[in-house]
Amino acid sequence: MSRFMLLGAVMLACLPAVARAGVIYEYDDGTAETYGGAAGAPLAWMVHFTVQPGGDTINAVQISLHEACSFEAVVWEDINGLGDPADARVLSRTPYTGAVGLNTVPISPVTVSGSFFVGAYTSSAGYPINADTSGCAPHRSWVSASSTGLDLNDLTKA
Repeated sequence: MSRFMLLGAVMLACLPAVARAGVIYEYDDGTAETYGGAAGAPLAWMVHFTVQPGGDTINAVQISLHEACSFEAVVWEDINGLGDPADARVLSRTPYTGAVGLNTVPISPVTVSGSFFVGAYTSSAGYPINADTSGCAPHRSWVSASSTGLDLNDLTKA
């Protein structure tokens, strides 16, 4: 069964996206106070952003890991612009082998508009998510996990 939930009380540490023209989308202070995951189940986690002037092309993603693992840096389009990834569609997937701590993943430039999500997907890690618990912003951080696999273009599927 798929588990899709809002992380309303926890911010995901270090999931900024870097856009051309010097725009950096950041969500938290970059310090992880705790961690999370799904004990070996395929797992996706993401943060919602709204496009800033001059920041419509993303060319790198930073992912902070609690555990070293292979993952994909992912950029999703927010189809209806409501900040809920239930209708998100993948714009970019970039495989990467990550180490504990901050990983900067260069991606092929991808154009975003309106609102979008930046995050990661792994099919095998246990508890890779570094989480920042200082301060909260409702409806910004999301996670989806399933023991039967995930469809990154429909994160609500079981």
